[in-house]
This record gives sequence, C-alpha cells and structure tokens, in this order.
Amino acid sequence: MRATWGGPGTAARDAPSVVTASGLTKSFGEGDVVHDLDVDITAGTIVGLIGPSGSGKTTTVRLLTGLYEPTSGTAEVDGTPATSLSHRQRGRIGYLPQIPALFPDLTLWENLNFHASVYGLRLRRRRHLRALLDWVELTDDRHKRVRQASGGMQRRLALAASFVHDPALVFLDEPTAGIDPILRARFWDRFHELRDAGRTLIVTTQYVGEAAYCDVVGVMSDGELVFFGSPDELLRAAGAGTADFDAAFIRVVERHRDGRPLVGEPT
Repeated sequence: MRATWGGPGTAARDAPSVVTASGLTKSFGEGDVVHDLDVDITAGTIVGLIGPSGSGKTTTVRLLTGLYEPTSGTAEVDGTPATSLSHRQRGRIGYLPQIPALFPDLTLWENLNFHASVYGLRLRRRRHLRALLDWVELTDDRHKRVRQASGGMQRRLALAASFVHDPALVFLDEPTAGIDPILRARFWDRFHELRDAGRTLIVTTQYVGEAAYCDVVGVMSDGELVFFGSPDELLRAAGAGTADFDAAFIRVVERHRDGRPLVGEPT
C-alpha cells in the first residue's frame, strides 16, 4: 500500500512530521492485510482514511499506534518506532477503537472520570469532563449505566474519553459510525477547532462524503493506499465530470483495480 499520488497542501508540508511509515506491511496468514504503506503525516492536519470494511483502515491505525507489530517496514510517531513509545509519549496520544473500552456497570460520568484518573487529571477536571459530555450531547444521560445506554451513546462516550487528556495526536477509528448527520457535523466542527489549535487527527470513515472535511484523504482498497492527497486532488484524480466524493472514490478504486493511472498522475 503506497502513497503514489498527490499530497497535503503547502502549509501542511512546512509543518513537522508527526507520523511516518515506510514500506509498512502487515500479514495474517498468507495474505497482506496492509501492503507497502509509505506516508508522511504532518502536525496540525486532519487525515481521513476512507474505504469499505476490510480495506485495511483499522489495521493501518493499529500499526501506526504500535498496537500491531509490522510484518515488514516501519511506523514512527515523532521519530520513535510506534511499538517502542514510552509511557509519556503514549500519554500525548488519543485513540478511539472500533469497540469502545467502557465499563458496563459504571455510569457514563463514572467511565469518563475513570479515564481522566488514568491520565492523572486533577485541576478543573469536573468542568473539563462536563464540557466533553456537552460536546457529545450526553450531559442529561451522565448518570445512566453504560449497559443501559444505546450503542450510539456508548460510541459518543468513547469519543469523549479519547479526548479527555487533551492529546496532541488522535487516532479515531470510525468516530461517526451510527451518529446522526447533525451530530456528525458538530463532531467535525470540533475536529477542525482542534486542528486549528495544532492537533493532528487521523480519522477512518466509511462515509466517503466526509473526505470534504479533511485536509488530506487516503483512499484504501484491498489493503492498499491507492490515493493520498487533498479533497480537491481526489476529485481531479477521478477525472472530468466527477463532482461528488462518492463518485470520485468509486472511479479511483476502479482505475487502480484495472491498472489504469489516475487522472493527472505522472506516468
């Protein structure tokens, strides 16, 4: 999986690298789930990884966070191998997994408070946690036990927990899955505020239209990164007459599978 076309804008290129990978590959059994990833992600950038289930998005995130040992190649965070990050370095990273790590018999508030305790937060903790619950619209349900909460509510709580320690780098694996469009837009507004404050976010999504909210888009198909560039570059890569991201995604994937170059790609 190699980023071979496009790239982030000029401002992003001038920022320091936060996450890098070279030849990154992960195999389970005989097949590669992620194949030959080369990528450079700079500070203050929202990177969106889009693709269907099974395309390699989650495995890529787990490699970049150091949860998986690569079969070959390297993944680094701030110049340190992802699998060798210190406790202090990991304390600067936020991570939302696909399956929320929550305690079913604790209330929503108690779960969020526990996550804050893990990171040693003390000063103004109650105000900070209340603000997070307000953001994900769970304040009125804060005394409800997790096992009584819907799947969507649990997802929103896990999202709030991933930001509880104000991380500089955040990996969000499908944070908007199952969330209504209005609240999804509110989430993205907050992601943009964090980006503008210098935070770096790597977001996976099956909602192709969310590419429009990202600074850089990576299109994944069959374990390969078939495109890496800005949203505008994605539309141009798909060819003339492509005005929406769903159509652009389909065309880019089809061109890759047929062995055809992207429009504007050097030959």
